Amino acid sequence: ALADVLRQQGKVTDAIAVYEHACGLQATNIACLTNLGKVYLDNNDTGKAQEVFTRAVALDPKAAAAHDGLGQLANAQGRFQDAVQHFETALTLVPAANRLHYALALAYQRLKNTEKATFHMERRGTVGVKVADPFSEQLETLTRGERIAVVRGRLAFQAGRYTDAVAEFRK
Repeated sequence: ALADVLRQQGKVTDAIAVYEHACGLQATNIACLTNLGKVYLDNNDTGKAQEVFTRAVALDPKAAAAHDGLGQLANAQGRFQDAVQHFETALTLVPAANRLHYALALAYQRLKNTEKATFHMERRGTVGVKVADPFSEQLETLTRGERIAVVRGRLAFQAGRYTDAVAEFRK
């Protein structure tokens, strides 16, 4: 969670250090590895990104976000057939991730396959692949639940229902 915050703040070097430490402690945590790969990409460290994404896919072939990362790397390196393979895999795993269609369209353009390029360009959208991270999802749920309890507590307090307000604030 700390590394996610650092990354969002643009503190990529600090985020890398935290992710590396976390992944060192949990070497088989797919979410940690995939997020580390993403910050390596943000930092243009393609070699380390490749290594980490590859390890994540080896541990879980259904790691769609890691396949997306490998597709991005392959695309940037001019390995368009590899890019197509990874983007297609990610799209099969997460069909709603319609942003992948744009990446696929570009890769197919480079491969001179105009039919498939057009097909994917017409289906492009804004939904990307999200790293499946149960821990972060639990934190998000916790903070949303906290906000709801605070609002309910304030409303109960304003209405003079002090016992209800205390119960909500304790949550």
